[in-house]
Amino acid sequence: MTKVLATRSFAKDYECIREKSKLYPGEWIVIKDGKLIGHSISRKDLQQMLEGNLKGALFFKVEKD
Repeated sequence: MTKVLATRSFAKDYECIREKSKLYPGEWIVIKDGKLIGHSISRKDLQQMLEGNLKGALFFKVEKD
């Protein structure tokens, strides 16, 4: 029996990162399904705020210019 692995396209997530990262320099942003679902200076605080809503989420640290 052959297992079929589900694949996910991150294209919408990457587009959202490009758009939203300009708004939050120096912060962590969280993208899920192509949408910004949170941002904070602290990744730990962000994880706590989002609680169980992390499955499939992409964390990204935005660099300051």
